[in-house]
Amino acid sequence: MKIIYRLFLLMMFFTQFSFGQETPESIAESFFNYVQEGMYSKAVDYLVSSNPNLKNDSTIITRLAKNLEIAYTRNGAYCGYELIEKDQISASYSTYVYFIKYLCNPVRIQIDFYKPREKWQVNNVQLIRQAREQEGRNTQGKNMQGNNVNRQKSVKKTQ
Repeated sequence: MKIIYRLFLLMMFFTQFSFGQETPESIAESFFNYVQEGMYSKAVDYLVSSNPNLKNDSTIITRLAKNLEIAYTRNGAYCGYELIEKDQISASYSTYVYFIKYLCNPVRIQIDFYKPREKWQVNNVQLIRQAREQEGRNTQGKNMQGNNVNRQKSVKKTQ
């Protein structure tokens, strides 16, 4: 009986590691846990650690961590996060858009996930500071590379 019990424990130990693959949701959850603790550099390091192109670009890491810190400073206490959009482009590419909820204002963050083989990795991250134009038709912001991000609102015409 002891042998069966030991084999069972051994099987449980090894299956724990085979099912431990991170999903986009679990990667995002860990990232937001670091943000909640105010560990912005660690949050960004964790997020980009799976992608060699991003983890070796210290400019991107520094800029995103600094922008997260600025968002906290401008918008008050961290109040959580909320998934606002998920776009499953293919079986190996997904885009998740979240609100980082702060006391005064939310901040949008878009995380693109890519699965080249067995593991998911972050392909791109955009922290978007929203600003409305006077007409209210365009939403503009800057992604983590400092490029403008424009989104047009669609206007449905009635006949």
